[in-house]
Amino acid sequence: MTGPALVSEPVVPFEKSGKRPAGRLGRLIDEYGHGSGRSLPLHRNPGLEIVYLPKGKLVWQCEGTRETLHPDSIYFTMPWEVHGSATDFEPGHEWYFAVIRVGHTGHNRLTFPPELNLSPAHSKFITSTLLSRKQRAWPATRIVRTLLPELCAELDNPGDMSEHRVVNMCTLLLSEIAAIVSGRAETGNNDTFRINKLIAGLHGRLAEEWTLERMAGLIGLKRTQFTALLRKQTGDTPTQLLNRIRTARARELLITTEHSVTDIALECGFSSSQYFSDVFRRFTGSTATRYRRLNKRPPPNRA
Repeated sequence: MTGPALVSEPVVPFEKSGKRPAGRLGRLIDEYGHGSGRSLPLHRNPGLEIVYLPKGKLVWQCEGTRETLHPDSIYFTMPWEVHGSATDFEPGHEWYFAVIRVGHTGHNRLTFPPELNLSPAHSKFITSTLLSRKQRAWPATRIVRTLLPELCAELDNPGDMSEHRVVNMCTLLLSEIAAIVSGRAETGNNDTFRINKLIAGLHGRLAEEWTLERMAGLIGLKRTQFTALLRKQTGDTPTQLLNRIRTARARELLITTEHSVTDIALECGFSSSQYFSDVFRRFTGSTATRYRRLNKRPPPNRA
């Protein structure tokens, strides 16, 4: 992957083929929608954007920080934050999103529409919680999985009770996201989300030194908890998983580049050529040299 795209000011709001709510509902929601896309240019929203991804995987960036959205996850951004896709999106994904109208004072305070009837204490908790972490991608809860699609459906077909229903859904949605970020909400897929986050992190930094403590810390677990969870989710020990990912990358480099075996070993994070040789043979049943000879891709025909 390439690094985050450079941003040149000014960045203008960008519509994701979204819809504008009818009538008074537009005082609460700036834009909403359901669908997918190939990519998303860097942009800012005029409010607090909340995205729910029921399926697929997207690579997103916010203020130059890259995160992977795994299936059944949420993503939120502040009105001042520049965000968009870091790569072309994988096909087959699906999202729901809504941009709740909020004001802001600098980068440290959100002001919510008076229609939401949030108390000062509630507003302060939501604001301080969402601003306390740089992480923007989080596992979805049952409430979010139900609420955001229902909100989009209500906005699509407004009725006599729609304003009341949208107010309640927005209030609950904001409270639930604050609960997720603060660790007060139970996310049924949290284990899978954590392991996916770990694997994505390892893929991007294979050449670095990964200790058991560092891998566990990446997903906020103690060593023992991490080892047990990884075994349960993948069947691998931490070392096995790391070597499996490093070997997969080495196989790719062996058949697509002219790099020497030693350089590939180091690029993939192996401490020595001998250790790489032992691990590679264990996972593939072959030496690296033989694997390259049997699987090397021919150069493209430039004729």
